[in-house]
Amino acid sequence: MSMKTYIRLLRGFALVLAAVVLCGCHKDDPVVEEEELLQEGSTVSVNIEASLAQPDNMQKAFLRKDSVEWEDGDVIRVNNRNYTIHRHEGGVGYFHGDANTFKSTFDGANHWFAVYPASLANQTQMIKDGNTPQICVTIPQTQYYQAVDESNPNTCLKDMNYMVAYTKTMTNNSISLQFMNLCAVFKIGLKAGPTSGSEANFLKNYSSANQRVKKIVLYTSTDANAAFHGNGFVMFASNKVTDNMGINIAINMDGTVTNDNRKLILDCTKQRVKDANGNVSYNTLSNGVELNSSTYTYFYIMVPINLTAGLTDMCMEVFDQHGNMMKKTLHGITVKKNQMYKSDLQLKCQYSANSFIDADFSVDATHTVKFTSGNLQYQCSTKVWRFAPYQYGRIGKNNKNVANGYDGYIDLFCYGTSGYNKKYPYSYGENLAFYPKGVISQSNYDWGWYNYIGGHPKQAFFLWTKNQVLYLLQTRTASTVKGKDNARYAIGKVGDYNGIFLFPDEFTLPNDININASNINIRTDLNGANAPSSAQVNHSDASCTNTQLVNSKMVFLPCAGQMYGTKEIYSGTNYTTDQCIARYANYHVSDADHTGTASGINLNLCWPYNHNNSNKTSICYTNSFSIQHGHSVRLILSNY
Repeated sequence: MSMKTYIRLLRGFALVLAAVVLCGCHKDDPVVEEEELLQEGSTVSVNIEASLAQPDNMQKAFLRKDSVEWEDGDVIRVNNRNYTIHRHEGGVGYFHGDANTFKSTFDGANHWFAVYPASLANQTQMIKDGNTPQICVTIPQTQYYQAVDESNPNTCLKDMNYMVAYTKTMTNNSISLQFMNLCAVFKIGLKAGPTSGSEANFLKNYSSANQRVKKIVLYTSTDANAAFHGNGFVMFASNKVTDNMGINIAINMDGTVTNDNRKLILDCTKQRVKDANGNVSYNTLSNGVELNSSTYTYFYIMVPINLTAGLTDMCMEVFDQHGNMMKKTLHGITVKKNQMYKSDLQLKCQYSANSFIDADFSVDATHTVKFTSGNLQYQCSTKVWRFAPYQYGRIGKNNKNVANGYDGYIDLFCYGTSGYNKKYPYSYGENLAFYPKGVISQSNYDWGWYNYIGGHPKQAFFLWTKNQVLYLLQTRTASTVKGKDNARYAIGKVGDYNGIFLFPDEFTLPNDININASNINIRTDLNGANAPSSAQVNHSDASCTNTQLVNSKMVFLPCAGQMYGTKEIYSGTNYTTDQCIARYANYHVSDADHTGTASGINLNLCWPYNHNNSNKTSICYTNSFSIQHGHSVRLILSNY
């Protein structure tokens, strides 16, 4: 039968927000099979009392020692049904709705589980792992900004919290539910950045820069096996469900932890608001949230709590209204359930939006990077470093004019010629002993680590390693494009410039970009002109305009040629033309291994199969070339 049920919440219920950061869960995920889902049972008439579990240290924490009470519009979900507040009096909330139970197929008992707030419970359900029932909840990746009155956190902070409760005991037609927190709140205070001086002037598109925030991204620590979002299974004390939740709880995220579910996003272009009836809506804030120069504006991100392990560090990225980015690594985080981890900062963007592409690429199992906006270039006369103005930008045969004092730009460099230790960018023709040995990434021989580039501080960018290149091209998990799973790259062209497109980990091919499936993930691993004709692809089968490229967030590595120590572009008679350069791309990696006359290992992206056909190329991932020759340099920046 169907009867209305009134749900009474005790006056002592205190929904209080823990302000800590996520701890990684190392427990194996439960294996869930379809037949293990519990079945919904008959509706019953019950009275439900919900309160916060005790003892005080374990089940609740305080934000400025303020508890949060029930208010108009509150909704909880009991089993798979919502219950809306009917009235509230002095901290006691009354809900009503039709009650139901879940019937267990393995113990014959009735089960009730509850989630608050109901709006965050996406297909929340109870499952069983062996003989242990568990609550499956969904932790979202993207959250939306909501203003918080710091003098009265009662107003909306509780909507950022996630709680569950469980029982299978009913006495005198009554059940008692005691809630436990699943999520905490990471509190970030930001002030407006400088509007003048060197800290603001390096931003080329500076116009009231650093005055608004459009997006905040949190990444888990570099090596913690922890997820921030996805399907989470609520684990209980001693791996057993006990009435009133017991005193220990953890979120065990479903599936393999990936670079994607290691991050949480706070989208500040939408403001989450709730009306007097509890209805949630979103206001559009196209330029983000405005900051104040004298007082902090606080942003809150809901993160899962896990009590079994902790993070040692995490990375935060803050984007202003122009797409400029500030990065901060938070070291030595100690997780204490009753403390808030708060970070107060002035928004001083470190990366101009025109210096990087805001898309993530996995370079190993636990790290992602972003790419700089173009190949590295250098003007010898002014000693100025920059990134090519466009991704397809290349100097071509004019590199042969390289010399100390040359007033043009060059973009083909010998190995490790950052300027450190007299290894100048215009150094050519030296013997092998002149050049540095071994790994140069994030050392003074690394162009991006040693130099100020485009006004950015030193150690902002760095060179990738061979293993990172191989992982990015061969191994990483990526999106499906044109029916090809894990589509990682495609040979193609931007306008008249040949090269290779790198697809971000998460990528949807725009409808206005033409990429043929035959161009995706093609591989030969053979040397240059010996590659078979079957390995050729036509650049025209993968093409786009520069505007389309920018909007897609793809990375484009242009064919830019090679310069020998004799300042000869490419090699051989009649191969010094830009047409030939357009068929050849060779990029430095940071771990050249050379002893005696051995060659350095470099990334050979596009090698011409036929010198007489500039539109067709084959690809091999790595090849050996002399470090005395000038190759292209593309730098990256880390997400950790």
